[in-house]
Amino acid sequence: MGAAHLEVATDPVFGLGTVPSPATGVALTQYRMPDRLDDYFPPDENVIPAGDNGVHSAVPASEPALQQVEALLSTRTLVHVCDGVCDPD
Repeated sequence: MGAAHLEVATDPVFGLGTVPSPATGVALTQYRMPDRLDDYFPPDENVIPAGDNGVHSAVPASEPALQQVEALLSTRTLVHVCDGVCDPD
């Protein structure tokens, strides 16, 4: 598949190499939403979550994610728009 992890990763994924920004191809990008994770942080075990912390619905509406999508659609490149880890501030 040739997937990579766009630098800078919040939580590195085993088996995925990293690529610097800007990049082309297939890459995973991550955002850390500290205000949402303070409400509920999922356990490391494979269990049903005790609640929904809203992370998956909050990320797409964040300014960095919108900037990243805009760059992808207008330049066909994957960019890391944050200084360091996207948290997203």
